Amino acid sequence: MSLHLNPKPFLSGVAWKPMMVKLKCRIEYKGYLISIDGCMNMQLANTKVCRDEALSGHLGGVLIRSSVTVAAEAAGLSAPGDAVAR
Repeated sequence: MSLHLNPKPFLSGVAWKPMMVKLKCRIEYKGYLISIDGCMNMQLANTKVCRDEALSGHLGGVLIRSSVTVAAEAAGLSAPGDAVAR
């Protein structure tokens, strides 16, 4: 059973830290969270695109809509379930 957390306090607490955002289409973006708005849209900087855990390219700055996001994790956390927003 997974613990559901309110994602807004989590995401505001990890601003300017490495993040991994998983999308519905199985693409992962890894970058630094710059900002988040009231609709939970996220802006990442220095973003890398990964497909099937393989690096696909570098994008720089991206805006990710909340409607396509499956999960957001703070990178570098080792314990499963720690600081995950779904």
